[in-house]
Amino acid sequence: MAPKLTNRWAVLALMVVLRVCFGYQFQTIPPVSGFVMADLGLNYTQLGLLIGLYLFPGIFIALPGGMLGARFGDKTILVGGAAMMVLGDVLLGTSNTFASALAGRLIGGAGGVLITVQQAKIVTERFSGREIATAMSILLAGYPLGIAIALAGLGPLAAATSWQAAILAGAGAIAAAGLLTALLYGNLPAGESASENRPPRFWHLDWREFKLVCLAGLVWTFFNAAFIVYLGFTPAMLAEGGYSVAAAGFTVSLTTWVSLVTVPLGGHLTDRTGKGDVFIVFGGLSVALVLAALALGGPPAVLAVAYGLLLGAVPGAIMTLPGEVLRPESRTTGFGVFYALYYLGLTLFPPIAGWLRDTSGEMTLPLLFGAGLMAMTPLALGVFRLAQRRSPKG
Repeated sequence: MAPKLTNRWAVLALMVVLRVCFGYQFQTIPPVSGFVMADLGLNYTQLGLLIGLYLFPGIFIALPGGMLGARFGDKTILVGGAAMMVLGDVLLGTSNTFASALAGRLIGGAGGVLITVQQAKIVTERFSGREIATAMSILLAGYPLGIAIALAGLGPLAAATSWQAAILAGAGAIAAAGLLTALLYGNLPAGESASENRPPRFWHLDWREFKLVCLAGLVWTFFNAAFIVYLGFTPAMLAEGGYSVAAAGFTVSLTTWVSLVTVPLGGHLTDRTGKGDVFIVFGGLSVALVLAALALGGPPAVLAVAYGLLLGAVPGAIMTLPGEVLRPESRTTGFGVFYALYYLGLTLFPPIAGWLRDTSGEMTLPLLFGAGLMAMTPLALGVFRLAQRRSPKG
């Protein structure tokens, strides 16, 4: 039998592999958007739906998914989620209608949601009180790595074969990651998991925790919604401006390649300095300016790199917020609420960006919309801190 990974850093590495798959699958549509739109006869609103509805199941699955993890164990949820992601890619890669493509995205997204919520609980459980921002940032860096791989590789692969073949290639990679998890993942020893040492029930939050974790979820939602709008609509904007599919995808991928270094670094600095709020405010406002400059005609490659440099200050700091307000026994339910709100926002905002493009005829409008979302990140943090001060622990 294969040895089980119980060391917390080894478990984190395995979680990163799954996170890479999640980012890759999420980003499968934008690099091949021209092929998909032509083949299935889609408009930009429908394209936004294909992008955003990948995360739609999280609205309904994130909260009960956390409870399922407490009841059936981490490994069951991780492997089951990977299997759903594979099924979703197979359905998408064999689609010839918008409806079937959408169904594939929803199934794959449901699997990704189960994995994502469980990962937040797994990493928090193993690193709470010791390098938590660093560990969360390393985990989060797997997401842009998957996105970068998709942006850089899917367009050329689709051009050389077909967009369907490019999607199905990803299904094989996800299946391998799921098998690796089934063979290697080890649960915490008995007695060390707060979520597994209580009677299984659905709700574990008091009112204070619920209110504050919702506000923390808003901070995370605005930050990520802006990023998703940027990833989803910038390739099409660049292609409309004369870039090839491959060049547009590579240019946008510069953001994610750079963030592979800056996101873990930002988390480490958050742990070392304790200045997470400063990082969130500075990073959020700076990135909003970068998006506005890109929409107004700034140099795409330079601004893509600037985006990657600046965004690294933010994710690790935001992901420490739930741990500030949740008791150990509340983490599973609390992260379910946190991610349910996040998935609601990421489902709604990309179609709105697409609708703005369709109704205005202006390709830069989605990026200005994204800049506005990013500017809301520090504002949401201010509301969270105000509520936290007014609701001291009992």
